[in-house]
Amino acid sequence: MPKTKRGKNRSRMNAFKHGLRATDELFLAHLKPSERETFRAFRESLHAEYDPLTDHEKLLVDHIAIQHFRLYRLYRLEYQSTNRSTRASHIRESIIPHLDRFSRYDSRIGRQLRVLHNRLNSLYVSRKNYSLNTFLVKE
Repeated sequence: MPKTKRGKNRSRMNAFKHGLRATDELFLAHLKPSERETFRAFRESLHAEYDPLTDHEKLLVDHIAIQHFRLYRLYRLEYQSTNRSTRASHIRESIIPHLDRFSRYDSRIGRQLRVLHNRLNSLYVSRKNYSLNTFLVKE
């Protein structure tokens, strides 16, 4: 964590730079037009796959789409960083801390995805149990 005012002001802009730790709204607002279209298509495919019925389920699927897209951007940033470091020999030493940071972001996003998938799965299970119980009561 930065301690100085200058360091805090600089790190505060990280969300604008790569969007990996930005809020969902900020992340989506700063997508490039080509990324926006890619994200929209990906989000629609997830909605078609998961077929969420309630607003809560739709929100979870949206969050899953955002986390997956963060992973996509992370892997693209990682590729660009390593590709750039192989072209310039003086940068090779400085890429190691970035790769460690990429790994930490990857782990964090992976954990968030597992939590979101588990929440969505529990909603589906409870909905299925509710409809089964309703059906059994009618008999």
